[in-house]
Amino acid sequence: MWIQNPRKRIEDSKRIRAKKLNPTDIDSPWIGIHDHPALKDTIIDQCDTLNDFIEKYEEYFPSENPVIGYRHVYYEYLDNDKDGRRIKKRKLSDNYHWLNFRQMSERITNIAHGLRQSGIGHNESVVIFCETCAEFLLMQYAIARAGLVQVNVFGTLGESGIAHAIRETKAKYMFTSWDLLPKIRSTIANYNLNIEKIIYLRRRALKVSPEIVENEKDFTQPIGNTDLIPFDRIELIGQCYVDRKRSNESSTDEELCKPLDKDEISLIGK
Repeated sequence: MWIQNPRKRIEDSKRIRAKKLNPTDIDSPWIGIHDHPALKDTIIDQCDTLNDFIEKYEEYFPSENPVIGYRHVYYEYLDNDKDGRRIKKRKLSDNYHWLNFRQMSERITNIAHGLRQSGIGHNESVVIFCETCAEFLLMQYAIARAGLVQVNVFGTLGESGIAHAIRETKAKYMFTSWDLLPKIRSTIANYNLNIEKIIYLRRRALKVSPEIVENEKDFTQPIGNTDLIPFDRIELIGQCYVDRKRSNESSTDEELCKPLDKDEISLIGK
């Protein structure tokens, strides 16, 4: 009772965490309220946007501190479950591979510039329809740094829900993971969606069974006028741009990445 303090937890759970930007508008977006005493004088208390946090973390954390951990997928294969269905299974590495704060920041910058270099305009919407992974987090920060609008769409939604989210936000760009590509392809085809680019994560496994290779051979086939671009290519495009800028200190090119202002809508959840 003394350590967990359940009464305080109950009181905290009743705290108002968000409010309408315009209380008189039924369709008004909601904004978070960050007035909890525990946040006072912390890094969160000093940040108005997600990009602010990225830029201020160096004041609080050593650049070599590990921040994002993930495990390698050594092998991917199909096996029968108790009902006899063929399901995908993975053998993972025993140890985690870590990115430190410096590496995370560099990758976020590269991805952000890659998004802008690939033709995505300032303040345009990018749908994130992706399983939880390290790249999911990097993409969220990169979208904020690039001055784009993040549209989160749950991977458990059916095709009609996905199509509704895309049409309502007028998004033309998507980021997804390998295993969700079939659902995206089917949704675009069945609902005639105008998606210009799909940025996708390549298959993670270092080794894959022939059965899976055969089943997934059409994952990256063309879908109408939609371009399919691997995530690592976006990151490489951005890295090349950043390297050119650094090597040409006299360059007068306008900076591509301009984060959104604190009063602009930066995230839409569906």
